Amino acid sequence: MATNSRTWFYTEPEHRPYYIEERVNQNLWATRFGSIYLDCVRAEPPFRMEGVWNGINLSIEWVPNTWFTLHASKEDRTLVGGFAQAIPSTRTSRFTNARAYYLPFAFAGRRRNPMVNAQSAIRYDLDRDVKTAGEMAARLKPYIYEEELYGQMPGDLPKLTVGGLLMRLHRLSAILGELASKQREVVQEAQKKLDEIRRDWAVALEGKVQREFQARLTSVDQFVNECSENPRNCLDNYPNAAEKRIILQALADEAEAHGYFTDQMKGALSVMDNKLHRYLSKGDFIWDKRLEKAYPPDKYWFLYVK
Repeated sequence: MATNSRTWFYTEPEHRPYYIEERVNQNLWATRFGSIYLDCVRAEPPFRMEGVWNGINLSIEWVPNTWFTLHASKEDRTLVGGFAQAIPSTRTSRFTNARAYYLPFAFAGRRRNPMVNAQSAIRYDLDRDVKTAGEMAARLKPYIYEEELYGQMPGDLPKLTVGGLLMRLHRLSAILGELASKQREVVQEAQKKLDEIRRDWAVALEGKVQREFQARLTSVDQFVNECSENPRNCLDNYPNAAEKRIILQALADEAEAHGYFTDQMKGALSVMDNKLHRYLSKGDFIWDKRLEKAYPPDKYWFLYVK
């Protein structure tokens, strides 16, 4: 099947990893990236794919028809030019220090409020959130003692991580009274399975939390470094960073509640937040209003921005 960027960027693709991989990879092969193959690790906006090309580790993220970012472990003009060719009507801005490339799109002089973009990009599907929490909890026991940080999940659901589960259980518990009875049962069963892991696999759980905390911290810190190069693009890319910051908070809360939130972890989070404050101004809650009670502004200030 011949594909181009219209099938995955200019229109939103199906939220199924296989179809996304087929469309994006064939599009890249058509632009002479014959040796590249990207795996879809998130099949919902912001979409994310990861892979290797000519020994360069890379990842791409995008919100259809809005923004696209390429992160690479090494600078390479051919790599950047190839993606710019695959997605026409882009101007490429280069961030040398972070080895990240942002491809903003020329929409005939139209410039939307970045936080309006953020709210639309961080879509909230309650049924999907409940299902994801249940499926994550069901797979937690084999995952917890395996080496893989991003565990496999059925269909197009997000990858399994402890932080992803903690984030969902936190917000779903906050709105438990608004859930249907079957949804409440799923959430309560998921919480029960997490508590069992805390009891029976405490050391393994601690290891996963600390590893994911560092991975999420590095990712958000990379985003902040990009902001220093281009503050406007920083706001355009904020939706994905906001979710990672929420997961970081969930991991920090877990570590603190169980006595392993180290001074090093606290210090690293504080330094990153101080840098993030430079690029965000106080504003309204940027997510679905149903979730506002789960995220009070004093603690989750990074969700009340503009």
